[in-house]
Amino acid sequence: MGKWKAVNEVVFPLFWFSSIAFHQELSLPGQVAFHPFFLNFQSPGFFAFYTSKQILPNPFDFIYIMFAKFAAVFVTALAATGAWSSPIAARDTSDDLVARTSHSFNNWRGISSLNNFDNFYGVDNFDNFAAFKQVIVQEQQVVVCHTQQIEIIQQRLVILQEMAKRIITEQICEVETQTIVFQQFHASLGHFSGDLRRNSGHQVGYDSNIVSHFGNIIGSDGSISNNDFGFSGKDVGSSTIIPSGSNWNDSTSRSSVDAAFSAASDASSSD
Repeated sequence: MGKWKAVNEVVFPLFWFSSIAFHQELSLPGQVAFHPFFLNFQSPGFFAFYTSKQILPNPFDFIYIMFAKFAAVFVTALAATGAWSSPIAARDTSDDLVARTSHSFNNWRGISSLNNFDNFYGVDNFDNFAAFKQVIVQEQQVVVCHTQQIEIIQQRLVILQEMAKRIITEQICEVETQTIVFQQFHASLGHFSGDLRRNSGHQVGYDSNIVSHFGNIIGSDGSISNNDFGFSGKDVGSSTIIPSGSNWNDSTSRSSVDAAFSAASDASSSD
């Protein structure tokens, strides 16, 4: 009985096993008998074809050799196209899980200051985008924009910025709640960027009823008021005013506004 020996090894990735073709050297000179694939679990993640350079007189031996070589070429093509991989990755369902997860912050981690947090915008409407409804009331009140010096605009916006900081730090003591409330504020305001670029599906304007409470934020003594104004976040957009007079042009403004957004984003990310 001859001994087993493997010759001309060609290794390819495939699942979790190795497939090896062996030949047996017989006592008769010049004769090699090939045996089809023998499974070998010693090399997880690979399989191997073994062929012989020796030309054999037996026609069946030649068939075995040609089959092994053809299979090697075929598997090489599959490996190159990514049809087989090692190991096979399971389908990533993380996005599906996120999509099915409900995000509620009512009493999140037992923090009492987050009680009724979801009542303002609603569950799964963290930044008031998913359920935002806009009602235009421009026909009752026409407002025309008037250009001011850029420094004047920046001054007023930074006042609102610092006022937001004051409200969060003076009226919220838990740092976790401060973080969540600010992220909600930042994300909700951030959607206005899409309005300005005309890709959100919303008109560019503001809610006049909400804005009317601005003067009531600060009390007569300079402190931040703590009375309930009687509205919720779900009311935002129900009395929208759209100021007229902008230079928006349907033919050219979309590309120019996108260029302005890109330039501003580059400047922000480089700071």
